[in-house]
Amino acid sequence: RDTMVEVDLYSENDIFLRNETMQLCLSYAYGNGTDTSATNVTTSLSRILYDVPISKYFALDLNGIDPINDAVGGVVVESLFDFDEFGIKKGDKIHIGEDIPAENYVRTRDMDTINASLNRTARQVQYIKAFAAQLAPAVMNDFSIVSQLRSEEHTSEFQSRQ
Repeated sequence: RDTMVEVDLYSENDIFLRNETMQLCLSYAYGNGTDTSATNVTTSLSRILYDVPISKYFALDLNGIDPINDAVGGVVVESLFDFDEFGIKKGDKIHIGEDIPAENYVRTRDMDTINASLNRTARQVQYIKAFAAQLAPAVMNDFSIVSQLRSEEHTSEFQSRQ
């Protein structure tokens, strides 16, 4: 997310303006919030991967974090942060989805510390690893999880390109 890349900038009318070097995480903002935003991200990623084409992607908006977490039964981690509002202390073993919503765990940051962004990134990496470890057994147990993620209930939350 913090990797510096060349990002295509477009006007509100989708007219190409120029390229600008910025953080990869900002490339999504220079699109329509759906397909052109995702294409802009894949183009930027392709550039830093020596123009390797990226033909498939999966985009998840903030409304999709909790449902995708819940679809695999949540994940268990050792909290890397105090979440006073949930009664969670750093070092507590927590079940994300039951003890704290997934979005809160991966997005919250303490703006009173200089390491706020690094701490949040550490939790995001921890969560992704724990989620990936939980995903394989969940799918092996019930393959319908894959199709449930693409159900009508989640059409505004998930987007993919084949």
